[in-house]
Amino acid sequence: MTDRVIAIDYHKCTGCRMCEVACSTTNSGETNPEKSRIRIVKIEREAEAYAIPVVCMKCVKPGCKAVCPMGALSDDLVTGARKVDEGKCIGCSACVYACPFGAIAVDRSVGRSFTCSQCDGEPACVTFCPREAIQYLDEGEVSMRLRRSGLDRFVAFIEPCRSNRNRRGRSGPTGEAFQGSILSFTSATLNIRSEPKQEGLQTS
Repeated sequence: MTDRVIAIDYHKCTGCRMCEVACSTTNSGETNPEKSRIRIVKIEREAEAYAIPVVCMKCVKPGCKAVCPMGALSDDLVTGARKVDEGKCIGCSACVYACPFGAIAVDRSVGRSFTCSQCDGEPACVTFCPREAIQYLDEGEVSMRLRRSGLDRFVAFIEPCRSNRNRRGRSGPTGEAFQGSILSFTSATLNIRSEPKQEGLQTS
């Protein structure tokens, strides 16, 4: 089984919804964002708005599988993507309520749930994203990019304090401020995924 995931760079996403069009057309045969396996969620905060593509996160302990009364959810042996056994699924929506990301839904027209299948290893959303905000990467590469992104933020955060400390010496208020800044940054990194700089989600 390959360890590849769909990675999102939220800063590149413009909310054009081309991924929804490509996904629904590829997987359901019709251009209908309501049937897309990837969905754009727009969040407004004060004067800023964010467009966030939401897709299956491939949880290690998936609640959707745990609550399915029919055992209709499993992992693809080749891609590792979650898949729905259409012969077993009864469209009860238990998986929908169990998913903390809203990445699975029920198609009421056919009475079955659906979620991202990674298009059998060639995700349409990745192919048609005009900004390359969606990429299909090895899981290890995603982890490395997140690590580098975190270190970039760390360096940018402490560099002004380091400069002041070098000019004024290591003792006194400036040194204390420098240590306090590191503690503040460490606390902030606990919520590092809240405002990702590069690939923000490890998914599908």
